[in-house]
Amino acid sequence: MTNGNAVITPLRANRAPGQRWQPYIRDEAVRLMEFKRLPTPQAASDIQQAAARILGFGQDPAHDGQRTGLIVGYVQSGKTLSFTTVIALARDNDIPIVIVVAGTSVPLFEQTVGRLLEDLQVDAFDGPPRWLHVKNPDLGSRQIVENTITNWRNPNVPRAEKATLLLTVMKHHQRLDHLNNLLAGLDLAGVPAVIVDDEADQASLNTLVNQGRESTTYGQLLALIDRLPNHTFLQYTATPQAPLLINIADVLSPEFVDVLEPGEGYVGGVEFFGGNRQLTRVIPQDEIPAADNPLADVPYGLFGTLAPYSGRPDGLAGMARI
Repeated sequence: MTNGNAVITPLRANRAPGQRWQPYIRDEAVRLMEFKRLPTPQAASDIQQAAARILGFGQDPAHDGQRTGLIVGYVQSGKTLSFTTVIALARDNDIPIVIVVAGTSVPLFEQTVGRLLEDLQVDAFDGPPRWLHVKNPDLGSRQIVENTITNWRNPNVPRAEKATLLLTVMKHHQRLDHLNNLLAGLDLAGVPAVIVDDEADQASLNTLVNQGRESTTYGQLLALIDRLPNHTFLQYTATPQAPLLINIADVLSPEFVDVLEPGEGYVGGVEFFGGNRQLTRVIPQDEIPAADNPLADVPYGLFGTLAPYSGRPDGLAGMARI
């Protein structure tokens, strides 16, 4: 298979202990890494191998079954790139349906969808579409979904002409209900799928469990899981406490957990709040405004945290550049 002038050879990812199956890294994942222009080939390989490991922990697409996994990453450590790579690998491994549940508000949802479409270059190439994106699908999307699944089942249709369904849905019970109504009328036996739940600790879990009831979004996610007899459900979050502490009998209780390693140059909580405080500045108590300590101007210590010291005794020269 070719991509521009490059010949892409399918690569079987390294198999980690506990994997249910062994995904291939093919043209879609390679194309994504080329588009992202990562600093080194090793950085790209690390992301691909990690995504293949995550997908391999999930349900083997050759057999019906359901697997739920929790993917934990530091804040701003590459969670979105991780699940985008998992989605690319889903196409590389002939998984015809990818569902992304994201955003509890319209701006957050649009932001995630926009980045996903850009990174996957959904509309960037001529020829047969690689992706068929449907945003907030409902019964009006039935024909396109049904036709795409039929093509995947047809051995006479060349692989390059089989588009992958990319269904993006806002994390809201009404939007999820529309998707469930769409899927309820389809024969999905033997049709593998991947579900990505972005920020899985927000709204997805049962917030009414102590009242013996099901919250609406949680109930719709359970219905979605029931609609897909062969799927992997991936919960992405930087705050995994709630998914880890729910009842182990809960359908959303993870069966496996994977921790993402941040890339080179990442700066996060360890650097700011660990033993090495080179990146932090402590503002003295007398510079903190309070009722008994009114401040007439910006505290000197705050200037020092926002701009580099210039060597001037007052340390304020750098503020002119902010």
